[in-house]
Amino acid sequence: SVYSGPVTATVDTAPWVTISATVSGSDVLLSADGWDPDGITRIGFYYDDGTFIKNDATVPYEHTVVGLAPGPYSFKARLIDGNLDNSLYSSPVVVNVGGSPGSVTLSSSVSGSDVTLTASASDPDGVASVNF
Repeated sequence: SVYSGPVTATVDTAPWVTISATVSGSDVLLSADGWDPDGITRIGFYYDDGTFIKNDATVPYEHTVVGLAPGPYSFKARLIDGNLDNSLYSSPVVVNVGGSPGSVTLSSSVSGSDVTLTASASDPDGVASVNF
């Protein structure tokens, strides 16, 4: 009979990185998350064309890009692993900054002691709700 000693196998789960973006006026908050079996040294933020924006080495991985002109923008995140020997990019996230502002028209009618308020709202990005 043949016997082999213990065998050690290392399973290396694939690293990953994601990015999300929140637009507020002419500013965009970029948020990234990721994982690597060797740990994360930093996550860098980039325009999708490869132009570097900023590195962040602490959780939460975030950066706000301020004062952007109206228009579409595409961003991606780059994870650098704990050994500094591996990196990967996220899929891009696309946002639209600025554009036409929305509008609200408010009207009222009175009937005895009752007042009825009516609002009409429009926005190029859609209207989720109108609050009184």
